[in-house]
Amino acid sequence: MNEFKPMIKMFTETADQVHSMMSYCDYIANTIKHALPPTNVVVGPIESHLHPEGGYLITSKKMIEAEYLGKKYRITVEEIK
Repeated sequence: MNEFKPMIKMFTETADQVHSMMSYCDYIANTIKHALPPTNVVVGPIESHLHPEGGYLITSKKMIEAEYLGKKYRITVEEIK
């Protein structure tokens, strides 16, 4: 049980941060991804801005990678505060 205490502490601390940064980034990113024409554009998955070691959400920012005519692009959706 002791090995779970740090994990529970991290979860409760980050849960408060996530609730305070709720935004429409998921919705907007999903709308953009599905609006791109699949016949001309290769669209990757929607990526979240996660902590590299802990894997928890840092911000509500979302990124989508797309390729069109051999050129790669990154579309970023983030809330402006």
